[in-house]
Amino acid sequence: QAAADQRQYWHLVQQPIPGFRHDFFIREAFHTGEDLKLHYVVSTDRQPSPPSSPNIAIFIHGFPDSYTLWTQIIASERLKDYTCIAVDLPGYGGSDDLPEYNAQNVLDTMAFFILEMRKRYLKAGGRVVLVTHDWGAVIGARLASEAPELAERWILMSGLIVTIDDWNAAYWQVLAFLRQPFQLKLRYPLKLHHLSVAWGITAPLRSQLSSSFYVFVLTLPRPLAGWFATFGNFWFLRLLHLTKTGRLKPDGKLSTPFTPKQSADHIAQSAGPGLWELQATLTPLSRGGRGYEADAALRIPHLGMREKIKIYRDGLLWGDWDKSFHLRFKLGQPCEPWPAPSSSTASASASAPHFQPPTPPTSEPESDDKIGHEALRGRIKSPATIIMGGEDPAFELKMVLTGVEDYLPPRSQVVVFEKGGHWLPAEKVSAEMIEHVVLWALAGEEVEFRECLAGFEDWEMLVDKKDRGKLSFLQSRS
Repeated sequence: QAAADQRQYWHLVQQPIPGFRHDFFIREAFHTGEDLKLHYVVSTDRQPSPPSSPNIAIFIHGFPDSYTLWTQIIASERLKDYTCIAVDLPGYGGSDDLPEYNAQNVLDTMAFFILEMRKRYLKAGGRVVLVTHDWGAVIGARLASEAPELAERWILMSGLIVTIDDWNAAYWQVLAFLRQPFQLKLRYPLKLHHLSVAWGITAPLRSQLSSSFYVFVLTLPRPLAGWFATFGNFWFLRLLHLTKTGRLKPDGKLSTPFTPKQSADHIAQSAGPGLWELQATLTPLSRGGRGYEADAALRIPHLGMREKIKIYRDGLLWGDWDKSFHLRFKLGQPCEPWPAPSSSTASASASAPHFQPPTPPTSEPESDDKIGHEALRGRIKSPATIIMGGEDPAFELKMVLTGVEDYLPPRSQVVVFEKGGHWLPAEKVSAEMIEHVVLWALAGEEVEFRECLAGFEDWEMLVDKKDRGKLSFLQSRS
């Protein structure tokens, strides 16, 4: 059954999703020392006609998923007029491995990938929407901060904006909160009320540490982390699949176990191509370097898990990203504005896909001196929509969203789907809500954001940067 499912998702000849085809991006060697190939699917084969809009949406998944995370959304009829692209991160699905998953390698690779997608599929006058989840959202947040020219709208789901300054500020805030209760305890040693106050203040921090325990395990010495990721017939991966589908409840109770067929299907989606797909390389698509490489074969025995966990280990969160001159030139950093094409060039390329160089964000963020030093590093510089699940087991919302408005430019929003979990794109109702958000962004944001979700319940906008909204929801949340 697993082999049949792998053919459905990973065979290069057949359509992985109706109207989609497999393709590859090859990045020439720079920091990594060798060429790198990323696998993606794109909706250029939709019938009866290909997408008509000049706008494109690029979808980036997280751990431990692949492009298949987005199937329910990108296959929607609502998005049929737009080009949708879903990529496998390096080391995931059908993409090649990186020698190290640090900020330099990962952000460089994804930035060049987005630039190439603009060149291949973006038409004149079009806009790019980046839709990201989990580690894809972490990558998206860093790109939106350090290379905001890549997209006109960033949709960041079930992720966080992490910078060194964030955690330093949080650390000193905790100390400031605790200082007074402990000083009062020293002055009045027989009263226990002050200690209970201090204990209550640390509740969000303790909750986040409990939710993130697996992260600590995955950063243990490599043999221990690799064992944890694969032991017990891939117990950890199966546990994630149960959580993803809502079968494992937040209280730890299992509602309905997988059937063998369902389990095999989820394994096939996460693991990537099998031996049969790798051996079937004599196809038109695989010629000219457009096929899976040996990295995917080497990941088969451990279902890719030993490679996937490296994204937690190699410094992607905290590392510096020193953009090359080549990348800065493509981004227009710090080059002069891109010249408008001449009339002859425009007429010659009017019927062909047109590469539209990235442009600076239309909404200038507030000056740094208005927001304080702690917000300078990691601040998003292009309009963004952050979406979180109210029942996300991976995050304590007070820890990841309090103060987030300082990191967002105008035309940004923060939304919580009250009944959503962590894998929002895989949840029926949440996925439909995401479709409406993506459609709103692709259609040019012609209406107020609230209108795109007007037909849904159980959601709340915490921040609408246009009117400087505050986190009233978090302040009242128990």
